[in-house]
Amino acid sequence: MHERQLASSSSNRSADEDEEDASTRGAHLKLAQRHRRLVAGRFRGARTLAPEEAAPGVCGHLALCFTTCGALPSESRITCRLPDVGWRPITASTATPANSGAPLNALLRAPQGCAAPRLRALWFAATRTLEFTLAPGEGGVDADTPVAIVVSGVCTPESATPQAECVVTAFEKLVQRQTTPPSTRGGQIIDGPCTFSIPRLVPGQLTGPMRWLPFSCCPGASSDVALSFSVNGAVPPGGRVLVELPADGWEMPEHPTVLLRNAQHRNSVVLARWTRAQHALEVTVPAGIPMKSSATLTIARVQNPSKETLISASRSAASSNARITTLSASGGVVDGPSKLEVAPISALRDADFAAARASFDAEDAEQVGHVLVEKIPHVLERAGVHLSDELYQSLVVANLPAHTQPREDALSSPAEALGPDCITRDALLNIFASVYAPAYKFGQELRLACGRGQVESVREWLSRGCDPNAKDGSGWTALHYAADFGQLGVVHALLDATGLSQDRAVASTLELNARDGCGWTPLMCAAANGHMLVAEALISVGADLLLASAEGRTALHWAAARGMSDTVQMLLDKCGDVAVFVGTPDRSGWSPLHCALLHDAQACAALLIARGASASLLDKLQYPPTRYGALADSAAPTATL
Repeated sequence: MHERQLASSSSNRSADEDEEDASTRGAHLKLAQRHRRLVAGRFRGARTLAPEEAAPGVCGHLALCFTTCGALPSESRITCRLPDVGWRPITASTATPANSGAPLNALLRAPQGCAAPRLRALWFAATRTLEFTLAPGEGGVDADTPVAIVVSGVCTPESATPQAECVVTAFEKLVQRQTTPPSTRGGQIIDGPCTFSIPRLVPGQLTGPMRWLPFSCCPGASSDVALSFSVNGAVPPGGRVLVELPADGWEMPEHPTVLLRNAQHRNSVVLARWTRAQHALEVTVPAGIPMKSSATLTIARVQNPSKETLISASRSAASSNARITTLSASGGVVDGPSKLEVAPISALRDADFAAARASFDAEDAEQVGHVLVEKIPHVLERAGVHLSDELYQSLVVANLPAHTQPREDALSSPAEALGPDCITRDALLNIFASVYAPAYKFGQELRLACGRGQVESVREWLSRGCDPNAKDGSGWTALHYAADFGQLGVVHALLDATGLSQDRAVASTLELNARDGCGWTPLMCAAANGHMLVAEALISVGADLLLASAEGRTALHWAAARGMSDTVQMLLDKCGDVAVFVGTPDRSGWSPLHCALLHDAQACAALLIARGASASLLDKLQYPPTRYGALADSAAPTATL
């Protein structure tokens, strides 16, 4: 019995000791947890901080992308310290104390099936730090999880920057303990600090009309100039707009009067400086220009170049030396340099402008001083300009003045007080001056294009009013050049553009039988060079086969003299009275057969004799054709008959 009591007593003491030991071990474990040290990991994957648009002066989302190394528990923090180049959230208030963060909108994105707890985001301007805290009670992020933290409303630096880096660190929750003295627990680094790459910010491109448009396009004229454009990145307060013009002779005062008009400023006077040696105008914008917005500068009293600058639309319409750039106050590039279109300067005659004014007045029956934009093609057609749809878009629509709401202090453009569906006479005359291409200025361009077979250029010059009947110093018209060089496509273009084609024979403004200084017609040019298809096309629309040159020779004479047998055959087939045609003498009494035998064109001689040419017809020296050359055996019997 006593032994059993001792055993029971020993068993009770052992249980009490075990319980006491367990309690002691738990206390030691809690103490160890309280004083543990974490070994910081390093973020994995593509560690980047990328803006929504890698351009200066724009606002949008900012994405911080990485793969966790250690798990991020609830209420852990992630900090991102940005470089000192101008990154700034637009929600950051200037009234926020330096030691307090400004709240931001941010969210955490994780792969499908992974937890994505909410975030509390703060911006500390003094240290340029973004701080993200995982919301309590929503779980954390497991280790090796690719995540992206997206922050809304972050502005990129105001000017272009090279590739940079930011420093990112992840911390566990920091607990403030109510002890004496106060103490903390946790807050150790989970991952980091690590450098994340920030892409290079390249200047954006200005868009919109991008036109340097004088209100008068006459050479040497002094008028106001409108320049409309749209910025990509915001021009900061005190920023500048730099306009570099081509060295064509533009002039203006050293400090010209410039008005800025955009959504924020109806018409504000801004400072400007013209540097003549560099052909550059620098405009300072005190209040800046918001991102993705349009603006119009109106520069007063600008003198046009003294010489015209009108060029073909088939080439580049803007000078390669003209460009526009927006700059920050410190001189960093925001947008550009972008190509700037400079309105062409044209020296038209008073009669040309008078015709355009008369055409406008005919359309403006109510004499209100403006017409609908949709009526512009009719006005231009009356003035001799018949543009295709493509040319109308590139030459007219692209040069329509920019319209805004009416303003009382417009410098000199009444068109700017109209709606977008109307255009004034002065504005239309400016368009006419840039579109109209009279022959006295561009006739040689048309004739060269005809000779070279440049069909599209020919159509452009014709549609812009260039007279195809205008002659060069030798009396050649555009049709002479096309016929002489055998440009059949150009011939059809000339016939179609002037209302005369093989399909419809109607009255035409094209002179088919125009004569040069030697009396040659386009048909003679084509026949003499053996361009049978060209000659046939001309004959089909009414070219006269019997017309003679100054030497008295017809197209048949010239074709026979040069041995163009196929063309001779075609001419004989097209002629109504062959007997008269083959027997027509020139000034020396020579028939086409004389010419053929003189140049030993036996094939042509055989064709002529077969169609009734006389081998005994005498010239003014009383010589028959055979006096100048012998007939081939194949043609001799026919000649005897």
